[in-house]
Amino acid sequence: MQLITDKKELNRDTTSTRYKGGFYQYPRFLVRENISDRAKSVYLLLLDRLRMSEQNPRFHDKFGRPFVYYPVSELMEDFGVSRSTITRAMTELEEHAMISRENQGLGRPNIIYVTTPAQLMEFNELLGR
Repeated sequence: MQLITDKKELNRDTTSTRYKGGFYQYPRFLVRENISDRAKSVYLLLLDRLRMSEQNPRFHDKFGRPFVYYPVSELMEDFGVSRSTITRAMTELEEHAMISRENQGLGRPNIIYVTTPAQLMEFNELLGR
């Protein structure tokens, strides 16, 4: 590892220092939302999937509303946590009207409708929050 002694070297963009993992946008309202950090993180992943679903008509219901599939087993793997941890986070998101789930039956993933930040802000304004 080479020691950097010149300030100009700190700003140099090289392939070895560039982060390639990707990023999630963090909506500002989440900072003040009274939910757990785990629920916020799950919401970010759901919101990311929603952006992809919006571009694909296959992931729109008969009313044209976009939805996502994100099985609990995949969330467990992505976060490295137990089923009960993901279940608590999803329940918390439902209680705060950030998602709604429709059960499709045994062995099929739930359809998840994700409330967008704009929809949540509009809803909170109507309630005077």
